[in-house]
Parts: sequence; C-alpha cells; structure tokens
Amino acid sequence: MKPLDSNYKEELDQIKTEIQNSELLAAYLETEEESEYKGLSDYFEPQLQDLYDRVARENPLQLLALEDEILDDQLEGLFLPRILGFAVLRGAIGEDYKYIRPQESFQKILSFICESVYFDYIKNRIGQTVQIGFALNSNIWTSSFISQISNRRVGHYLSSLQSEDLWQEDERKIAYHNYRQQFDGYNFYSIEFPSDPIELKASYRQFVDFMKYRIYHQLDSSSFTPELIEFLEKENLHDSQEFVNILGLSAHFIDFSDEEKKRMAALYTHLRKEKEKFQEMHFHFLERLMKSDIEVTKDSFDRLFGILSDEIEDDMYEFYQVQHIIREHGLGSEVTIDTVRKAHNNHEGLSQFNEVLRRVIYTYFAYELEAIDPERYSDYFELNKLMTIYVHMFDNQFFNQELKHASIRLIKKFLKVYTNRRGKDYQDIRKFVISQFQELGFMTEKEVLEIFKTRRRRRTS
Repeated sequence: MKPLDSNYKEELDQIKTEIQNSELLAAYLETEEESEYKGLSDYFEPQLQDLYDRVARENPLQLLALEDEILDDQLEGLFLPRILGFAVLRGAIGEDYKYIRPQESFQKILSFICESVYFDYIKNRIGQTVQIGFALNSNIWTSSFISQISNRRVGHYLSSLQSEDLWQEDERKIAYHNYRQQFDGYNFYSIEFPSDPIELKASYRQFVDFMKYRIYHQLDSSSFTPELIEFLEKENLHDSQEFVNILGLSAHFIDFSDEEKKRMAALYTHLRKEKEKFQEMHFHFLERLMKSDIEVTKDSFDRLFGILSDEIEDDMYEFYQVQHIIREHGLGSEVTIDTVRKAHNNHEGLSQFNEVLRRVIYTYFAYELEAIDPERYSDYFELNKLMTIYVHMFDNQFFNQELKHASIRLIKKFLKVYTNRRGKDYQDIRKFVISQFQELGFMTEKEVLEIFKTRRRRRTS
C-alpha cells in the first residue's frame, strides 16, 4: 500500500469541511431523522465516489490508503457501505468460494461501522454485504469477529446475518455472483506486491483480477510500473506458473518506459537462458490467454516481440516473429502464409507451439467474422477463401470445428436479414454455403440444408 498523494488528501479534507459546515448536517443534527441523513448521503456520496474513481484509475496502489482516510468521524458515516462492499469483492477466493486468506480491509471497515453513531442507519445498507463477507470467511473467523463486538445489540444483529444456507458451496457461489453483479462497472481493485512464493500463491487471484480490470478498460498503468518491475525481477518467484502468467499479462498489455523495457528485455533473456521450463510455462499461459475473454491483438504480441532478444533461437522467438509478420503483412499475404506454414511444419502437430498458433489464427478469423455485417455478406465469401487455405494447412479437427461454429453464427445472422427465400441475396448465400461447407468438411449436404429449412409454426388449437 502506498500513502495517499497530498492532492487527493486535500480534496478529501475539503469534502469533510463542506460536510461539517453544511446545512444538511445541521438539519439532521436538529431532527435526527433518517430522511435528513439520507439527504446528506445523497448529496455528498457522489463526490466521494468521484474521488474514489480517480484514485482507482490513476493511482490504484493508493486505494487502500484512501479507504483508511475515509474511516473518519468527520465524514459522518458516509460512503462506508460502498467501501465495505469493495473490500468484500476485492478479496481472492478459492474454488470453494472461500477467501484464500482473511480480508483485513473488510474487518477494519466493518469494525469502524459497528462503532459508528450512525450504525442504525448504515446497517440498513450493509445487510447483504455483511452476509456475503461472513460466508466467504471461515465460521471460526466470523464467530471470533462477532465475539469482539462490545455492543450486544450490534453483535446480535451481526449474528443474525450468518446464513446456514451459505454454508453450502453451491448456494454460496450463486449468492456471490448475484452480489457481484451489483458492482459491475466499479473499479475497486488494488494490489500489494508479494515478496515470496507463498504470498504470490495467496494473492494470485486478486493480482489477476487487478490486472484484468485495467486491461479490459485500457487504463494507464504508469503509476505502478516501477513497483511491478521490481516485483517481476525477484529471482525467488521465477519458478512458478503464477509468476509466468503475471509476467505474460504485463509484457503483452502494459506500456513500459524505455528504461523499463530494457529491464524487461534482460529479464526475458535471463528466463529463456536459465529456466528450463520457462518456455513450456509461457506457452501454457498463452494457450489459456487465447481461451480467455481478454482481447489479444496483433499489437499485444508485437509489444512482447519488441523486447525479445534475437540472439536466442528458440520456439518463443519464432512464435512472436510469426505474429510480427502477420501484423506487418496481414493474414492473407503470401509472406505470412509461407511463414505460418513453415513454423507449423517445424513442430509436432499437437505440440504446444502449434496448439497456440492455431488458436491465434482462429482468433484473427473470429474477429473478422464478427465484424461482417449482413449487408456485406460477400465479404464472407472472400474471407472463406483464406480460411480454406489455413484449414488445409493445419488439417486440425478442433481448428475446423471452431471456424465452423463461428461461420454458422454469421450465416444465421445473414438469414435473419434475408428472409425472402426466392430473393437473390438469400440464394447467393445458400448456394455458397452448401458448396463451401462441404468442401471444408464442416458439414454434410444434409446438415447444411438443415440451416436453410423454414421451421413451420404449430397451429394453436
């Protein structure tokens, strides 16, 4: 955790001062009505959310420090339900939907809420959050936490939020995902860089969530690249798959300064030379990356290719050189086709190298297919010619099946627009698909014709 920058702290102090001097607070203190407190909340919490969003976006390693600053009586209990929810969701959970380790932030924020003079108002907004937080922690941890609450009434309330239903893993999984949906679009991710293999395994899921969010939303990471580089250079972490995964995400998606690129280049040279299993783990990472929902572009591959030393002749350099050629010349150029064929033939058909290569080529085709509008269906006819080349080149059933499914989705999209079975467009699509799907081995003639069958609606009696 990094300390909060002075400009953020000054802005938070200004909000505190405005709250203390506001007529809304004065009105509440005079009546002590919940409706008056809600008015205070409705006015000031958006300002706190705006500050929180900026810190999360610009300096995510300072997010926990900001939450500590929010635990201040001068804020009159505002925004506490929100950061309690963030703390619950930030924790890394295992396959059993239990925290891998207890969440200190959840404990700290909930303890502060329990001691707040506004507890009776706040509790109406945190019931589900606390229930999920307790369910994700162990029963021993939850019982211990409740036993330390001095106020019996508050302790009794917390005890009522222990759900026996959520002791069951299936129920806990459903409840967790339903709860998480309420926070879609919020950025509450932060990370403390682990220093040893045990800490890395414990924080790995949280680390990946942090990285993925920033990749999805294309956020600037320059505020923490110095700490990230120092973490990646720790020799005692280099033998684990978790490390290789984080290194791979960093190298493909984060923009480093020129000096940091030199350090990344030196790190990759060291790993390629000294770590026997590094390349195997790297291709394992790539295979999973290509199957994930992260959009991997030609620029992503070129970002890593730009720092790989060409003095080492290995599969890793060959793979990224192929990707660089695809980026420079396009998937349909003779240079690219010859390069891909040569690389594919240099490796066993089911090798990790070829598995990942085929997955990448499929992904490029999938992007192209997804972008074709029904009004430009002839573009599919042209793309199909290129697909045919790679289908014959790879001669791989899985690659063919993936292209087949993507093509069928596109054809069905066309047929939703061209519904006139006697129309020229419909007939053009029908004739092309019938011939090409059979030539590519996607389907038999009978199976293709099923796509174009008109389903009769049953008459209602």
